[in-house]
Amino acid sequence: MKRLLILVLIGVAALAVGCAKQEPAPPADASGAAAAPPADAAAPAAAPGAPAAPAAAKPASLAPAPESVKDLPDYPGAVRVAFSERTEAGKDFPHRVEAEWTSADAYAKVVEYYQKAVVEKGWTIAETKTKKAGIEWQLTKGTSVGTVEVKDAAPVTVKVERKDR
Repeated sequence: MKRLLILVLIGVAALAVGCAKQEPAPPADASGAAAAPPADAAAPAAAPGAPAAPAAAKPASLAPAPESVKDLPDYPGAVRVAFSERTEAGKDFPHRVEAEWTSADAYAKVVEYYQKAVVEKGWTIAETKTKKAGIEWQLTKGTSVGTVEVKDAAPVTVKVERKDR
């Protein structure tokens, strides 16, 4: 009976110490949902004598995307709606990066920005295609090719692509 009482007291003491070190729950946001814990928050400590749990690895899909497509500028104030980057061995252009943004600015303002910006970034406009609802530029720079397409819609859509050898 004394052993059982001692084990219970040790268990209660361990529980009290564990609870004292536990951080309070994060405050709820405006929608009533609990806020996510910070990314650098320490994992809870394991009970004494228990094996440590392995650290969870971040999946590669959560790695931050590059700020923009190299040498093809983002439109200031635009919202990125798509991004992809892939490498395929054996292709003429094995490395390809694509991004898409939307902007509330006027179509003419976006077109004017990209006409200047691509040249300032060292690209040569090899071809201009005027379309029914937009414009597309085929670009070259060294061994790379690129495309900038601006669509006249609400909102204005900008698609850029860069292919590297």
